[in-house]
Amino acid sequence: WHIKKQLPDAEIHIYGSYVTEKAQQLHNPKEGFIIKGRADNAHEVIKNARVLLAPIRFGAGLKGKLIDAMQTGTPFVTSEIGAEGMFCDFATSENEFVEKSISIYKDETLWKTKKLLEQNHIKFVPGVNEDLAATAVWGTQQLDLFPQGNKYDGVFGIWYGKGRAWT
Repeated sequence: WHIKKQLPDAEIHIYGSYVTEKAQQLHNPKEGFIIKGRADNAHEVIKNARVLLAPIRFGAGLKGKLIDAMQTGTPFVTSEIGAEGMFCDFATSENEFVEKSISIYKDETLWKTKKLLEQNHIKFVPGVNEDLAATAVWGTQQLDLFPQGNKYDGVFGIWYGKGRAWT
């Protein structure tokens, strides 16, 4: 509810295969808190979201919903547990989670850029780490292997790594 206080017009859609009765009782469309249950096409739902909120409290390994968010270019906010195995930013407290969520939601430049890229058939796929980023860039150079289905011949890949400077 902390997010709704600061973004009263925003809707929060909750998805999940196994919605408990307790969670279903929170369903309140008037307040913009909507329990959806299982998504038939999770990739499409995530692609159309403004921000993916994933306050994951337990689990191990890479989290599929975060990979889907990266593939669709949807920004996300997650917890330290959610970020396990990934090189991404995460919130370390409830307050930080709320602050990051609101900041991303309000970032108009991010949304204008995403739309501009889509209109020009440019796919932005952020890399999780050096290996995945290198694989993605390498994959863009393989168009000649499959000439029958190519729509575009101007494929470009770049990897930009941020890290501490070595001295």
